[in-house]
Amino acid sequence: MNNNLTDLQIDAHLSDLAKSKSLDDYCTNCGDCCSPSVMVKSVSHSPFKILVTDLKCKFNKSVNGESNCTVYGERFQKAGWCLDLKGMIKEGAAPGDCPYVDTLKGYTPTHKLESTQYGTVLPLLKKAISSADTSPFEDVDIKKFLGE
Repeated sequence: MNNNLTDLQIDAHLSDLAKSKSLDDYCTNCGDCCSPSVMVKSVSHSPFKILVTDLKCKFNKSVNGESNCTVYGERFQKAGWCLDLKGMIKEGAAPGDCPYVDTLKGYTPTHKLESTQYGTVLPLLKKAISSADTSPFEDVDIKKFLGE
């Protein structure tokens, strides 16, 4: 689900954030934006995205609970799927508690589920991931996620 925010609104928001500190300094290194999200559609609910936190970009490495991109300076050249901040906001790729979007009015976040909720939709997520482009992920991680 794409957000209905305009480029002007996003640019103004990022500009406001940059007045306080460098935009990179807002990152908490949680790695959530390095995980895919899957659109869920239902007859009884509006479409929404679920963050698949069990999968991370193959360039994302987690050490002591902190995520880091191993190709950060070259991420847009080496990881064509990587979104810049504006793209992340437009695509709704960050959960609502992300410091880049937590104060952005009109932002529709991807949903980050609690572990007790995750099992309910896991079969749907596995089905969606198994038919998606998996090039951003290590094969071993995809197989583990799919239970192979």
